[in-house]
Amino acid sequence: MVREEGLAVPARKPAVSRLAVSLPWELPPDLDVACRLNELADEILGRCRGEGPPNCIARCPLGVDVPTYLRLARQGRFQEALQKVRERLPFPGILGYICTAPCEWHCKRLDEDAPVKIREVKRFLAEQEEGEPEHVLSREPRKGRRVAVVGSGPAGLMVAHDLRRRGFDVLLVEEAETIGGCLTRRIPAWRLPPRVAERDLSVIPALGIEVRTGVAVGRGPSLADLRRECDAVVFCGGVAGVARLAAASGLPVSDDRFFWADVVTHTSRLAGMFAAGTAVLGPVSVVEAMAHGRAVAAQVAAHLVPTSRREVGAGPVVERLRWRLEVGEEERRRRVPAVDLLASAAPALDESQIRREGERCLQCSCRLCVDDCDFLSKYCNSPVELARQVRGELEAHLTMVYSCTLCGLCAEVCPERLPIGSLLLQARRVAVAQKAAPLAAHADQLGAFRDAVKPKATLLMSEPGRSRTRRLFFPGCHWPVASPTVVAATYDLLRAALPGLGVLLHCCGSPLLALGMEEELSRHLESLSRRIEESGAEEVVAACPGCLSLLRERLPQVAATTAWEVLARVWTPTARRDGVEVTIQDSCRDRCDVGVQQAVRRLLKASGARVREVEYSGRLTRCCGRGGGVMAVDAELAHRITARRVSEAPGPWVTACAGCRHALAAGAVAAVHLMEFLLDDDWERKSWQSPPSGLSAVGNRARTRYLLRRRRPLAGG
Repeated sequence: MVREEGLAVPARKPAVSRLAVSLPWELPPDLDVACRLNELADEILGRCRGEGPPNCIARCPLGVDVPTYLRLARQGRFQEALQKVRERLPFPGILGYICTAPCEWHCKRLDEDAPVKIREVKRFLAEQEEGEPEHVLSREPRKGRRVAVVGSGPAGLMVAHDLRRRGFDVLLVEEAETIGGCLTRRIPAWRLPPRVAERDLSVIPALGIEVRTGVAVGRGPSLADLRRECDAVVFCGGVAGVARLAAASGLPVSDDRFFWADVVTHTSRLAGMFAAGTAVLGPVSVVEAMAHGRAVAAQVAAHLVPTSRREVGAGPVVERLRWRLEVGEEERRRRVPAVDLLASAAPALDESQIRREGERCLQCSCRLCVDDCDFLSKYCNSPVELARQVRGELEAHLTMVYSCTLCGLCAEVCPERLPIGSLLLQARRVAVAQKAAPLAAHADQLGAFRDAVKPKATLLMSEPGRSRTRRLFFPGCHWPVASPTVVAATYDLLRAALPGLGVLLHCCGSPLLALGMEEELSRHLESLSRRIEESGAEEVVAACPGCLSLLRERLPQVAATTAWEVLARVWTPTARRDGVEVTIQDSCRDRCDVGVQQAVRRLLKASGARVREVEYSGRLTRCCGRGGGVMAVDAELAHRITARRVSEAPGPWVTACAGCRHALAAGAVAAVHLMEFLLDDDWERKSWQSPPSGLSAVGNRARTRYLLRRRRPLAGG
């Protein structure tokens, strides 16, 4: 701490780049604009999880939606999670015990510690269900076709299940007295409890599948007999069944004595005959056999009813999300998920452990940024689309590029912290460099900026009565236009605590930054820096979050702090707002500045107000709808963003950002600037007033300049 004339002031820390957070206003300006754009686009194209399945789904032979059921399990919504599993897997208990869990081998959580215990979560979900199983029994309309399935092992069960749900009549033929094949006759009871298998297998009669047990095809009815009875036959009798039927009925086999079937259509040389499971593949895991059964069922459906909906093949897909592990580290971290069928099942996890496993899931495939951002939800299904567009025909997408508020929320909610806002800001820089921007719609925005930097609108002065300027009060552009008297009163409060506090009434250049006008912004900042240096000031005390952010990032040689942290340390507001409940709008420009956020709350609570927090506050604060100049190119979107924000809580809203107050007030909600709330007895009426514009704005800026210039030395100063 630096102690100055009785006031403890934090020492200025060296500027630290937070580029890893990918806030759009923090991009280094000295990189070639086109190269930087391509780098950002490539990063999003390579790492965005918004397109394609995450590894757990891609590597699951049955395509189970693992992230969703883990999220539901995390929330304690266990039955809903189980039903989500059953949408793709009708046998959750069986695979909860004996699945080889290829999803876990490729779980992205390996980057941090160990895979999520996906199989154990599935097992828990199946076993927590009480009463009769809530099987998914919905079916498509009847197709009027009948299919015989020979063999009720893993593949045969899945063929029968899927064809029945597709609307086909199904006859399931099994040599043994009970269905299940290896599931009930070869896997030891200590590895797969019979009660678990029986519970899952009850889905077969529940679907209305005709079952004939104790029927040995070949020794009793032949495949030809079944073919005459049905429109198609699917052989799922395993390797032993192939050998027996090859001798008994001329079943076509390959050179290695497996059932011969086309690798694409799964048809044999016998018309209407298909095959699935180990009869074709040889020894495979239960989940692989089931997946093969699903693929064959899809082909049978397409063969019998050509218009029947086909499904994507169930084979594994190369994972999209790669591990980032050193050589040898993978084996050290991996909890091998392969199943030893001769060993007893591991102890079941309890509810708290299941919830923790759900919390460990990274939710790799996501729409978090799209769901949280009205801009993204309007212009794309995932950031990958934006990256492709800006790398392609940029000029054709300039309205989209300039419709982002540059608020940075996307990077905060993104699991990969991808620089989506940075991409769009860089695209603006490229457009300006190519003379394709700024757009005609930005004329008013540029005009307002140039009005704010005219000599008659700016002011640089020392504190009245003092010859040396040690600091400069920097109120920004919007606040002086909205509240001249409150700006002047705030200056008096600050200079009482910070002797030698002068005033710099000027624009920081944020409009140029938002438009991507780098050359003009650099010239403007050079001029601004020169004025600060010439004043002799060692520090700038900024009131506007945008000004503070820009100064810190683009003029790191200029020490900058916020007026609100200073006031929270040295001033206690009069407790005139007892019982008033307010909602805080944190500016998106200081979403990562906890000090500012806490200072605003301390000042409000000191006044007696009760602070109402909303879910999207602090680091996750939502944009007010004014950021990035979106209003100029997409007013409808700007209004939608504001409406979404104000719908989160009732007014009055209080904010330390005059721009936010401007936008919120336009959203039909009571909104007031922090200092107007604390100092002005007429704050309630003013919270409903429309922000000044046109000549009123020009007049208020001139009045603020006049009031500041007429300040007198403080008594005792």
